[in-house]
Amino acid sequence: MTTTPGRIAIVGASAAGFAVANELRDQGYDGTISLIGAEALPPYDRPPLSKRKAIDIDDIALADLGKLEALDLNLCLGQRAVGLDTIDKIVRMADGRAVRWDACVIATGADPIRIPGVDSVLRTMADAHVIQSRLDRAGSVAIIGAGVLGCELASLTVSMNCAVTVIDGLPGPMQNRLGTSVSDRLRRHHEEAGVMFRLGQTVSDVAGNPDQGYRIGLSDGGTVQADAVIAAVGCRPATGWLKDSDVPVNNGVVCDENCRAMPGVFAAGDVANWFNPRFGRHMRVEHRMNATEQGMAVANQLLARGQPFDPIPFFWTDQGDLKLQVHGLVGPDMEIVRLDGESDDKRFVLAYLREGLIEGVLGWNMAQMLRKARPLIGRPRAAIADWAK
Repeated sequence: MTTTPGRIAIVGASAAGFAVANELRDQGYDGTISLIGAEALPPYDRPPLSKRKAIDIDDIALADLGKLEALDLNLCLGQRAVGLDTIDKIVRMADGRAVRWDACVIATGADPIRIPGVDSVLRTMADAHVIQSRLDRAGSVAIIGAGVLGCELASLTVSMNCAVTVIDGLPGPMQNRLGTSVSDRLRRHHEEAGVMFRLGQTVSDVAGNPDQGYRIGLSDGGTVQADAVIAAVGCRPATGWLKDSDVPVNNGVVCDENCRAMPGVFAAGDVANWFNPRFGRHMRVEHRMNATEQGMAVANQLLARGQPFDPIPFFWTDQGDLKLQVHGLVGPDMEIVRLDGESDDKRFVLAYLREGLIEGVLGWNMAQMLRKARPLIGRPRAAIADWAK
């Protein structure tokens, strides 16, 4: 017989961690929930930070003060976890305090990769405020990285009448995720808005400061001059605080199909590298929807009501007047088949296939048709002909 834990510690107070706590209470759990977060702010939504300027915490909070009080949480905000003892069942924090638990959920997310000489990255509200203050007085901006975040920042900064240069070692923006043809279309989309690209180039050095501007050296010997520089070269799962524990870590916290890393320890959100039985492989998904869905799934596992977590991943990105949405898995090495769209490539839906099986669908400003294409995921190529009728 499974016993529901009396004390649950959730390490990480962002979308995934909050989803665990909220679902536990919604399901009637009346035990102690400790929600531990490194930021002093209450839980908030991160995606808007790269899409809108002058954001206030009230605009993106996941719950207002009344809702947080109703959840009856032991809030440990502004407290960074530095260690996890799975024998004595303790979360140790930087100020020396400890939280005891019967079950623990690791939801610490991911940390941005930093570049020497660049002090602007975007992960937290504090980061957004620093970047905003610099953009307000910048005429030119260099963004290092042409992934999802870099492209969103490019759209935001060019809308603020800044001269924007995006630098990336790949031949095209988001090419390692979307493939060459969609990457080429994405590049044209940004260039039409005024963004400049230096692609196929890595950064050799960065010199300067916010007051005097920056000089960015490139691998081909060229340079980029800018008043502000933002690094957007990806994230690593925030697992450093687990180095002295026996929690399995490999590109995140390694979990089974139930998001369980070991007895009594679960993971959710960007930090979780779990086995998705739908696709038959481990995956770590840095998508906003996954954080909430996985947090809810873990809550139900804690209450012994859960099922294996086997979602079809979903992500979206807003870049200017472009809404790009993806259901399932897409990649540069996959076959791409056009399902629907306009001849000028302003709206289209694509299917991504691996070994004749549809693993993902992508929509470019075509959300309604994309939803109709979603059931194709997991089906063979022949299903496309029937779907198109």
